[in-house]
Amino acid sequence: MTAVEFSYQVQSQEGLLRGFARRLTQDEEESKDLLQETILKAFQYRDKFAPGSNMKAWLGTIMRNTFLNNKKRAKYQVKTGLDLGLLVSLSGNEPSRNMGLNNLLGEEIACAMASLPESLRRPMDMMQAGYKYEEIAEDMGIPLGTVKGRIFQARRILREKLAAYETDRVDFH
Repeated sequence: MTAVEFSYQVQSQEGLLRGFARRLTQDEEESKDLLQETILKAFQYRDKFAPGSNMKAWLGTIMRNTFLNNKKRAKYQVKTGLDLGLLVSLSGNEPSRNMGLNNLLGEEIACAMASLPESLRRPMDMMQAGYKYEEIAEDMGIPLGTVKGRIFQARRILREKLAAYETDRVDFH
């Protein structure tokens, strides 16, 4: 299937997708974002579409999975209160409302995360994205206990690297 044919087929389903997005999200703006993300993923993975398959079902599956993944991430972020990302979950302290400090902390957290070995960083990234331990274990093909141990190790290392940023230890003078 050529890119033009694929584009035409996706466009022909846009009205149905828009309605499906509204039913899923119950919010006009959120549904527009979901539709846009679905179409972007469809073009990104168009080589995975089998010509002759049901385009409507394929796009609907992409949209449903995208919606569920976004909900999972949002639920995780609300549950952990990630104003400052990982730092809050590591230290247990309330985040500072100083935006300059928040930006600095965000960069420090990103650097600390990047310095982790891949075997620790990947499960930590997946956990932050909202995946459950079982899903991480399945995705990485490792035992559940190994996932929990790696995330524990990553948290310990990050806590040590970011210890200077605990609110009671930050010196502003």
